[in-house]
This record gives sequence, structure tokens and C-alpha cells, in this order.
Amino acid sequence: MVAHWLRDQNYWDEAQAIYLDVVRRSLEMNEAFFLDDARLSRAVCLKNLGQMSEYRLAKSEVPAGTTISINWVNWRVEDLDRLGYSLC
Repeated sequence: MVAHWLRDQNYWDEAQAIYLDVVRRSLEMNEAFFLDDARLSRAVCLKNLGQMSEYRLAKSEVPAGTTISINWVNWRVEDLDRLGYSLC
């Protein structure tokens, strides 16, 4: 929840660090419940930070069709490339 709040307040770097920790912990525990959401949310943060190589790598780990809700709008992983930097 903290990462989502930080993302929604445009604290991209802080949010992506938390999402990265969620990804790592999910993989360590073999728990997929938060994994794709954290990966996609982290990709959004990286794109907004302008870290395009890291963004492309993070996005490539997200399965097709994965969606997240940002500011009451559902975003699909496939939509991210055609949108501008500020998705929030």
C-alpha cells in the first residue's frame, strides 16, 4: 500500500524501490499473488523516471494482459509503450 501511495504521489524512485523489494520477496517465497502487480507498477515508475532501459527490462517480465489500476484507470502492460511518461 505504501508503494501505491508513493506512486500516486509521483515519488517514482521510492515507489520503484519498494516494488523491486516486493518482486524479490515474492520470488524468494515462490509466492505469485503480488508479483505481476509489483512488476508492472515498477515498470510504470521506471518509465516516469525516464529510465528506459530498466523500464524495458522490467516490462519484459510482465505477462501479456496484466493490468493495474492507477487513479481509477486500468492500464494494461501492452498500453505502456504508446503512452507518455506521466501515467499518473
